[in-house]
Order: sequence, then C-alpha cells, then structure tokens
Amino acid sequence: MFDDAGGKDIQCIYMTTTVQKWGNSLAVRLPRAVVDDRSLREGSVVSVRSENGRIVMREVTVRPTSVKLSDLLAKISVKNSHAEVSWGSRNGKELW
Repeated sequence: MFDDAGGKDIQCIYMTTTVQKWGNSLAVRLPRAVVDDRSLREGSVVSVRSENGRIVMREVTVRPTSVKLSDLLAKISVKNSHAEVSWGSRNGKELW
C-alpha cells in the first residue's frame, strides 16, 4: 500500500463503519481491528479535524496532570540550582 503522496509503504487497515446518533452528537464506532492495532481503550484521547475533504482522526499524547515532588527533585543538579535568596528581615510572625 502507498501513502497519499505515492511514497513508501504504509500499514493500512480499511473498514467501513456508520455514523450514529449518540445523545445530541454523532458518533463513529471504531472497529476492533483498529482499536487493537492502535492500542486504544476507553478514555483514549484523539483529535478529529476536517482536512482537504477528509475526516482525520489522530491519537493525542496526554501529559500526566499530576507531578510528583520526587520527580521534580530528581531534576535538580549543580547546573540548575542557585544560591539562597535573601527575602529581608521578618515582617510579621514568620519563623526564620
């Protein structure tokens, strides 16, 4: 199989599916072969756009929403650490 530009071989799974009503929206069910090939699961994030008369859907890499303090601390090195910063004398009931 060739890509649209007539270039190198690409792997292709071709199946037909039907657009169906889902609540107030329309939905397309993904065939099991496509889901398995792309390792998709419920909750996978995809982008959908209209491009040159085609509907294009791609997987989106989602960054984790939470960051662990230990992961941030592991990134500290001699090159990116700085000296203490003086914030001046106490102003109120701070403990120094």
